[in-house]
This record gives sequence, C-alpha cells and structure tokens, in this order.
Amino acid sequence: AVVAASRCPFLAGYYTECKCLSQFNKTSCTAPYVLGGTSCDGKYEKCICPATVSLTFANDKCTQYCDGKCIKKSCTPTANQSNCTNGTQNCDNRCGQNTRKCCVACIHKITSKPANSSYTYSSCNDGSGSHQIQTGWKCNPGYHEKNGGCEKDCIANTCSGYTLSACPANANCSSCSKQTTTCGGGATMYKKTGCKSGYHESGGNCVKDCTANACSGYSLSSCPTGGNCTSCSKQTTTCTGGGTVYKLYSCKSGYTMSGNTCKKGCTPTSCIGFSLSMCPPHGYCSSCTQRDANCNIIAVKHKLFACQPGYNQVGNTCASQSCGITQCEAVCTRNGVGLSYCQAQCRANPCAYQ
Repeated sequence: AVVAASRCPFLAGYYTECKCLSQFNKTSCTAPYVLGGTSCDGKYEKCICPATVSLTFANDKCTQYCDGKCIKKSCTPTANQSNCTNGTQNCDNRCGQNTRKCCVACIHKITSKPANSSYTYSSCNDGSGSHQIQTGWKCNPGYHEKNGGCEKDCIANTCSGYTLSACPANANCSSCSKQTTTCGGGATMYKKTGCKSGYHESGGNCVKDCTANACSGYSLSSCPTGGNCTSCSKQTTTCTGGGTVYKLYSCKSGYTMSGNTCKKGCTPTSCIGFSLSMCPPHGYCSSCTQRDANCNIIAVKHKLFACQPGYNQVGNTCASQSCGITQCEAVCTRNGVGLSYCQAQCRANPCAYQ
C-alpha cells in the first residue's frame, strides 16, 4: 500500500517513511557557484560552476571566471567604432550581425589642384586617431575661381556717384563701367554734368531755352518825367521775364536831356549809382553826365545794367557763363580751398577759381 503523506513508495510491512541522504544538504551556494547535481526534497548535494561561454570572436571578452573557466563575457566595440567624424557604415563586429556602425576611413578626397591655389584641410577621426585630410582647394589671395581654375582678380570699380542707368534727354553726362574683383561686369552707369547747348536746367530736367532778349540800351525801369521813350520786354534764355524797360530818346518841350533824365532848365547832376568810369567788356551800360549848376560837364559815368549773350552779370563785371558757381566750387574744393571761403568767393566772382 502507498501512504499518501510519505515521500516515496515503500513496501508495506517493511518501511514507514523515506528520508534524504546526508549529502543532500545544499540549499544555496556562494557566487559564482550555483546548486547542481541531483536533488532530494529540494536540497542539492553540491555547488557547481555555471555553464561556460565560448570566446569565439575577436572582440569577445571574458568578464567572470569560475574554476578557471569563463562563465560570462561581453562584446566591446573595436577601435574603429567610436569618435567617428567622417561618417559611419554598417559592419559585423561579432556582437550580433549589423548591430553596430563602423567609422568610414579617413582618406584624401582631392589629389590635384589648379595653379595659383592651395589645398584646404579638415580634421578627421576614423577611430584609429585624428588625421588631417584634403577636403578641396581654394584660390590664393588675388585670384578667383573660374571654369575650374584660378584667374587673377580685376580692379574693382563701383562707379561711386554714378547713379543713372541712362543719360537724361538733352543732358550732358559722364559714364562709368562697373567692374567687380571677380571680373564680373556691371551695367554702364551715368552721371549728369549739365544740359546741352540750347537747354537749361528746370525741375531736374533739361528744357529748351527761350529766345533771349536783353533789351540792349534799355536801362530805365520807367520813362522819366518830361521824356519820350521806347519800351522793351526783357526775356532770359531760361524763359524768365525781366519786366518792361525803357530807353529815353528825347525830351518834351521845356525839358533838356541830361543822361537818362529830362530836366527843366539846368540843375547839377550827381549821377548817383553810376560808379563806372567805363562800361566793362561784354556789358550793356547806361551813362550819366555829371554837370554842375552852370551845366558844365564834370565827368561821364556808367552803370552796368545787362551783359551780352553768353555772359552773366557778377557785380560790375560780365563773366563768361562757363564760369558757373558750381564749377568754381568744384575746382576750389579739388584744390583744397576751404568750402565756406570758396563759396563766398564763388558767389562774388564765379571765375575766381577756374
């Protein structure tokens, strides 16, 4: 019969129970040993080493031994698997197929360069260390890249002050061709220097001149009392009017002509405002005969009232229109004359610096 609570079967009448032999007394082992062999009632007779592992591949490393046998290992990366700066690629490092990346080897990328250039370099690490490798080339200072080579730079010309893409109608211009240091040409630019002959500046444009009428000999703003006069309407080439002026040709009965006046009897004439001893070249003048109370002629004085075509009145002189204030200022600025002094001199006499 088999007793249900017994540990093992037995023959009736011979045994009352079974018990484990004395060698089955191990319930735990000191690391790295583990329980091993047969067991009895949950107890083992000995402590054994765990199963060994094989060190098959180059980067297999044993991390724990037991009785001189390797029971644990790790797989460390090889030198070419860390600190990559040149890119990585799949590789079999024997820790599992294609589970790691290996560095791409550092190699020179450029083997030749054109004349007048230098190689460029960069730092590269392929796990075995840092290397300087050629990454390309660049042109030397004073040269620029063109068609795969290095061409000498051009002299740059930015055409400073030349802002117009075309010369305005009826204007005189100077031109300038833009140029970059890489010999890339820009458009031709223009700078306005004035208006063509027969045109004048008005509102930023060059407009056609009017027919000038200086009314030569007509110096009076009104006909004097007792006088007989002819009149003339003044007109400049820039179409600005100068009003109506008069010229005395005779005096009425009871008056006598004295310069540009008609006087009753004979009174002294001082000729105030007539300060010139003679009319300046290229000028139109009125004259005044200085007389004393006895009608004796003391002197003949002149007063400039207009200049001939092509000349501008500057004080008591007639200056050529080529002597403009702008040209005068440009010349004295170029010669290092102080600007404020220059402007004062040019306003007084546009031909002061030519």
